[in-house]
Amino acid sequence: MTELTILLIGCWAGVSVKAKSLAGIFYLALATLILIIMATLIEIYACYKDCDVTYLHIAFILSAIGMMLQYSYNSPRAVLTEVIIEMAGLLLGVIFGLTGLYRKRLIGLLCFLGIPLALILTRILGKEVNGSYLSIYKESVITLGCLMLMAPIAAGYCLSRDVELTNRKRPWKKLGEGSLKRVDALPLNHYLLLGLILIVAFLAGVINNEYGTVIVISGMNAIMFLLYGRNMQSKIRFSLAGLAGIIAVLGTSVKVRNRLLIFINIQKAMEQIPWDAAPVLYLQENIHHIGLYGAGNGALEQDIIQNVTTDYAIAGILYGNGLIFTILAITLIVLLIKNVWNSNVSTKYERIVVDSIGLILFIMTLFAVSGVLGSFLLSGIGIPFLSQGKSMNMAMYVLMGLLIVIRGKGESLHA
Repeated sequence: MTELTILLIGCWAGVSVKAKSLAGIFYLALATLILIIMATLIEIYACYKDCDVTYLHIAFILSAIGMMLQYSYNSPRAVLTEVIIEMAGLLLGVIFGLTGLYRKRLIGLLCFLGIPLALILTRILGKEVNGSYLSIYKESVITLGCLMLMAPIAAGYCLSRDVELTNRKRPWKKLGEGSLKRVDALPLNHYLLLGLILIVAFLAGVINNEYGTVIVISGMNAIMFLLYGRNMQSKIRFSLAGLAGIIAVLGTSVKVRNRLLIFINIQKAMEQIPWDAAPVLYLQENIHHIGLYGAGNGALEQDIIQNVTTDYAIAGILYGNGLIFTILAITLIVLLIKNVWNSNVSTKYERIVVDSIGLILFIMTLFAVSGVLGSFLLSGIGIPFLSQGKSMNMAMYVLMGLLIVIRGKGESLHA
């Protein structure tokens, strides 16, 4: 069923976009074939191991839709390159899982330290893109994708072990005359994760000027406190502290203030920041012309909305393929996230990693869809699997490959 769906999407892209050359059609056909082969291999693996890989089937279908969108606006060779990179990421994720590297404390520590280090490197060595610094060299060697890959492992490293901040000298607190109470120190790992949230928020929001990263990485970790804090006091205290730090940093960002102006008063934004406001205004004025089936692939004006395949991917699908197809695509993403969160796992660490992956997918989708449709702030965040982004989609497929191994272990224990 998945293979047939991918084939139909590939054929529809080839037929509906008529301006491509014979070589372009060849690249599209090859990209479609690679997706079909990988989907078939995953199905064979699932039958052999008797495990559920529904999330991967959904990811493949979403990648096919993203391939169709990119084929409508980009070079066909770039479409093929992206599919190859995605499938390479899936294989790397499986290898990463099978070798057990993701469980090593050293890897967790490296990911924990690697997130702020990556942000510092991109600011020092990177180039400016729309006022933000999240890339090194042409194809964004270190970007949000790299951070997304490290964030779940870092969260698992911090929250899976209860490392206590003990006070050996004064473990008791006086309550009154002759009355003592044992003081339970909060775990050191909570302070470590809170520190990571605040450091990433500061570096990404103030130094790199990329608040989408603050929303995804720091926001995900702040929510993880609510799920895995030691007690209710710890959950509330640390999650609120993390959110307060995020809000404080976002309040200093000029880009956030510009996007807030677009959300509140788009006409005034057109006078002050027309380069940011024009795409949103165009979508608002033309959204009623879309219809149920759209105007055809490539129908969105790329002169007005230049990043159709990245930040505005959902708008490209909406205008090209209509309301029904867009709702279907968003539903598939929701089902993928639900399937990820329903994973059977064998350890607390793996549970935290899986929940972190699901949260990253959820936050990115929520902000990307609501921002493009004008119901929330634009964040510059693409939609996983649908938006173009070699490093982002490769990172997502590495995490999907890791999920194959994690879920395989968990399902064998629950069988």
